[in-house]
Amino acid sequence: MIILGLDPGLGTTGWGVIHADGNRLRHIANGQIKTDPSMPLPRRLSNLHAALVDVILAERPDGAAVEEGRLDSTGIDHAVIDVGGVGYLVGASARTLAAIGPVGEAAMLHTEMLVAEDSIRLVGFARAEERDWFRLLTGVQGVGSRVALAILSALDTQEIARAVSAQDKAMVARANGVGPKLAERIVRELKDKVGTVALGPAAAAQVVPVGASADAVSALLNLGFRPAEAANAVGAAEEDLGPGATLDALVRLALHGALMAWIEQRVEAGGYADVSAYLCHLIRQDLQANGFALPAPDQDDVSEQTGATLSSTV
Repeated sequence: MIILGLDPGLGTTGWGVIHADGNRLRHIANGQIKTDPSMPLPRRLSNLHAALVDVILAERPDGAAVEEGRLDSTGIDHAVIDVGGVGYLVGASARTLAAIGPVGEAAMLHTEMLVAEDSIRLVGFARAEERDWFRLLTGVQGVGSRVALAILSALDTQEIARAVSAQDKAMVARANGVGPKLAERIVRELKDKVGTVALGPAAAAQVVPVGASADAVSALLNLGFRPAEAANAVGAAEEDLGPGATLDALVRLALHGALMAWIEQRVEAGGYADVSAYLCHLIRQDLQANGFALPAPDQDDVSEQTGATLSSTV
């Protein structure tokens, strides 16, 4: 029998194929499927599905296997999962430990393997988005696995997303082992990565309820905005318009808000004086790309970043 095993994830899905003959197992193939975090969520899911179909067509498995484990015991920062008589020590946040159920019952965790020079450790998560935030957090200098788990114990994933979006370092500093400087570094370095983590079920229920709001979020996703950007923009538009807003009105106002937020991020990142200066910069670039010879801005009089260049050059 040929069996396909999967370790699912939005950013990276691992897969492996084996041939099983009784108790004898033979490796056939394995690999990873990665999706681009800058792409809209529907397109990432579509690409993931297409790649999995390619694997299935190429390997022709007879079935797929998900290994079942049972919770043997828990500690302050870990759980022991019994799989076929073998106990696996898995590090976990307090929230995951509270969610995996009573001892003796079946337990399923999304896992991450941490390989160091002198050890190999497993870390487990009750939800895939918790694992995704763990990966983002440990990518920040000074944040190891223990600090990341402390943050995930103190805050749920939506609270972390809100703290990073609002640059609220005090909220992140609630976690044990996170001082003000490290909290500031975390919110600063992850600000542009919030949208790479898929919204969890709770967030989806809160931010994208049903009806016109859901359709408006879908419209922004199809235009290329990230899930968090689309949900935040539609939520703000819904607050301004009130209940009963039409889809057309929601999309118009949400698109305006999302575009302004996008522009403001680039104004700040590029060091421009204001939005007008950034737009003038884009117009100059477009004109030059289309063959227009423009004089350089007079730095002693008005600079390009004051937004006053347009009238003298166009």
